[in-house]
Amino acid sequence: METVSEMQNDCKIIRKLEEKIGKEKHIVMSYNTD
Repeated sequence: METVSEMQNDCKIIRKLEEKIGKEKHIVMSYNTD
């Protein structure tokens, strides 16, 4: 079983990845609308 700190680190990493993916999707969508 993971410790609380490890779970929090996983959440932070996932959140960063989601932000990165979200920004890339936004860029692609805005690029496609032009």
